[in-house]
Amino acid sequence: PFDNILDTEDAINVNVDQKGLGELWGIWLNDHLPDGGKVLEVRGVAGTSVDTDRHDGIHEVLGASGKDWEVVEVLGKWDDPTAQKATADAIAVHNQFDGITAQGGDTGVVQAMLDAGHPMVPFGGETENGFRKFCAEFSGEGLKCSSAGTGPAQVAVAIKTAIDALEGKVVPQSVKLPLAIVEDPDFVEGEDYYPGESDNFFVGNSFPTCGINFTAQEIMGQTEADQ
Repeated sequence: PFDNILDTEDAINVNVDQKGLGELWGIWLNDHLPDGGKVLEVRGVAGTSVDTDRHDGIHEVLGASGKDWEVVEVLGKWDDPTAQKATADAIAVHNQFDGITAQGGDTGVVQAMLDAGHPMVPFGGETENGFRKFCAEFSGEGLKCSSAGTGPAQVAVAIKTAIDALEGKVVPQSVKLPLAIVEDPDFVEGEDYYPGESDNFFVGNSFPTCGINFTAQEIMGQTEADQ
């Protein structure tokens, strides 16, 4: 049901480097918070390998920096309403954070910041369209974002891999796809985010090395007639 990794030799995993994604977010916060500080970490679904790997990547980078960090962890479950409430509760208790990282539900996290009047701060997050809209809109106010992660086109790569396996071709046990990364100040409307599309659409659907190149409009414009 989730973007998760199976620990078995009976399956072929097609995914991104989840720990590397956490490391990327950790590096972003470390680079933008020279004195360390208090960080809100909005985690995913408890018990999944993806949540654990991303969490470990973040903390390995922050721990190796030698800076003083206080990390407040909440569960967002990769869901906007859940992450929004968890963030609102965290702000109510802790008042202010110097940086934020979230595994999903990032649009809800920023909305909670806006509702609470929380200052815009450096943010390492996923690739939701709504999150990237906020990153572009509030960059000048301090919302300096690193947006990276997964996208719907991973499914297309997985299907191509499955077809190759069924045809008897040799395929690797684990396929790690490149991250779809955009970082401040390089958010481009119509390329990295789409004002006319839904907020919870995950952007990042091009894997040229795999022959997969979809635009957001192509994916969102599909109907039953296209099956």
